[in-house]
Amino acid sequence: MILVFGLTAFVFLIGVLATELILYGFRWYEISNRSNFPETTWRNLLKAEKYKPARVFIKESFWAVIYIFSYIPWLIRSIARKKRAEFEPGELVKGKPLIILIHGIAGKSDHFWLMRRRFSSRSVPNVLTFDYDSDNRSLAENCESLRDFLLRIRAKTGMSEAVLIGHSLGGLIAHEYTRKFGESGEVKAVVALGSPFRGTRLAVMALTSKARSLAPSNPVFADIISSRLNTSFLSVYSRYDQFIIPYTNSDHPGADENREIELCGHTGFFFNKKVFKIIFEWIDGRKENSSGPG
Repeated sequence: MILVFGLTAFVFLIGVLATELILYGFRWYEISNRSNFPETTWRNLLKAEKYKPARVFIKESFWAVIYIFSYIPWLIRSIARKKRAEFEPGELVKGKPLIILIHGIAGKSDHFWLMRRRFSSRSVPNVLTFDYDSDNRSLAENCESLRDFLLRIRAKTGMSEAVLIGHSLGGLIAHEYTRKFGESGEVKAVVALGSPFRGTRLAVMALTSKARSLAPSNPVFADIISSRLNTSFLSVYSRYDQFIIPYTNSDHPGADENREIELCGHTGFFFNKKVFKIIFEWIDGRKENSSGPG
């Protein structure tokens, strides 16, 4: 039994490492073929960047394992055919904004477990997660689902002010929801984490049609990057993001700030302490500005 378990764990780990190696291989290929770096080899690039790519690869492999194990609560609920409670009205604190966490493609609300704990440690109330169908529903349809979710909260609690924090596709949903339904000013801030506002070239390798729709050629991205939101908007990105290729596609020209974070891959946005610090300071700063004079 121990031998079988050990062998299974070994195969699983090798699979994770191989997957991350392939993903970062695509990233390296994209960078190495840029015209402004014609003489750069992968060895020279590693030295020039003080082996940061190798360090990120190790970190991302570790976070990928944690990410996969974070599916367990969802899997248990699925087997038991038990739905996750969206929110408990009695636990929400009135007078404080809702913090809505939105996952990306193939993600689940359970992946935000560490981020929720960090908000709790800072005594930030009203942190909720929004689940949606990323495989079968369009961006517009998921925006409608988010609208229904927020309307349900409003109907039960009277609370409507919200801060939307989205990872990957979740950032696009937060952006598009605010663009279409945020005229009333109830969305107090939008934070996008590794979101492909200009698409990603890796989309051509995707297994689902919805994921393939994230190709840069999709005309929806022209509308997204040409818009400005009527609320505070922060986009956080990383040059070591193995899913957003090129990583600069997470840059939004209409954002109040596009902030690059060091040594973080796409999965790391869920777990990286620096990412949470940026989110917390941004939200705290928006709150201070809104309560200040004139």
